[in-house]
Amino acid sequence: LAGIGRNMAYRRTAELKGEAEAIAAQRVRDRVRPRFDEEVDERIGRANEEVGGTLNKRLRDNGLFPTARSYASTDTHLYIRTRLMDTGELAANSPPLTIAADESVVVQLHESVMNNSLSRMNLEGRTITDQDLITEFEKSIEDVLGRKVKLERPPVDPDKGPNLLVFDDHDPIRVQITDNTLNLILRCGFEQQGETAVPTQVITVPLHFRVDGDKIHITRGDVKSSPVVRPERIAAQIARSGVVRSKMEKAFPDRVEDSQVKAKLENRTVYLDITGIKARDGWLTITVGNDLTVEKNDSKQPLPPEPAETASVK
Repeated sequence: LAGIGRNMAYRRTAELKGEAEAIAAQRVRDRVRPRFDEEVDERIGRANEEVGGTLNKRLRDNGLFPTARSYASTDTHLYIRTRLMDTGELAANSPPLTIAADESVVVQLHESVMNNSLSRMNLEGRTITDQDLITEFEKSIEDVLGRKVKLERPPVDPDKGPNLLVFDDHDPIRVQITDNTLNLILRCGFEQQGETAVPTQVITVPLHFRVDGDKIHITRGDVKSSPVVRPERIAAQIARSGVVRSKMEKAFPDRVEDSQVKAKLENRTVYLDITGIKARDGWLTITVGNDLTVEKNDSKQPLPPEPAETASVK
C-alpha cells in the first residue's frame, strides 16, 4: 500500500506542477508589467522627441530630410525604407535585401542617396583647399549627427602648402558602386604653389572594403585620370595624370579601422560589431552581427516586492 500511495502522490504532484508554474509565471508578469509599461512609455516619448524634434530638424536644416518613408514589420524583422530625391535627381527602387540569421541590423545605402547628399554641399564651380573641404565635410556630418566628427586629412606639403581644388560646374563629386568597389569620382583641377596648374580632370579613386575579424581594411585601387578637354599634346596629359595620381594616393592611403562601433543609448553604451561590407550593383550594404555588448551606466533597480500572500494549489 505504501508504494501505491507514493505513486499516487507522484502523479498528483506532476498533474499540479504545470498549474503551479503557470500561477508563478503570472505573478511575475503582474509584478513586472507596470514598471515595464511605464519604462516603455517613457522611452517611446523620449525617442519621439529625439527623432521628431531634434534629428528631423537637423535633417531638414541640411536638406537631407527623406522625401519618402515607409515602415513594415514581420514576426522577426522591422523594415525602414527612406528616399532622398529632389526635382531633377535620381533614386533607386527597393534594395535586393537579404538578412541572414546571424545579422541583427542591415543598412543598405544606394549610391543615389550619397550623390544627392553631396549635391547639398554646393561644390559646383568652387575653388577650395583640400583642408577646407575636409572641414566642410566634418561640419556637414556634425550638423546632422549633433556631435563632433574628426575625419582623416591629407598631408600638407610644408613648402608648397595645401592643394587647391577647382571643381567643375557639373557633378564635382560623385559615387559609383559596382563590382565590390566604391568609386569616388571627382571632376576638378588642381593648383599648388610652385606647380603648373592641372586643368579639370575626371578622377576615379576605387575603394575596396574587407572585414577581417575585428578590423575593417580599406584599400585603394589604381587611380585613373582623364581630361575633360583633350589637350593638344598627349605627353602633357600623361604628366598631369602622374601628378593627379600622386596627390590622390597621398589623400587616400590604405587604412585599417576597428570593426566595433561604440554608440551611446540613453544610460547605456552599446558596442556594435560590423561583420560585413559589400559594394554591389549600386548598393553599399553594411551588416551588424547579433553579438552586441551593452554596458549599463547606472545601478539596477530592484523589482517590486513580492506580495505577502502566497499561491497554493489544491
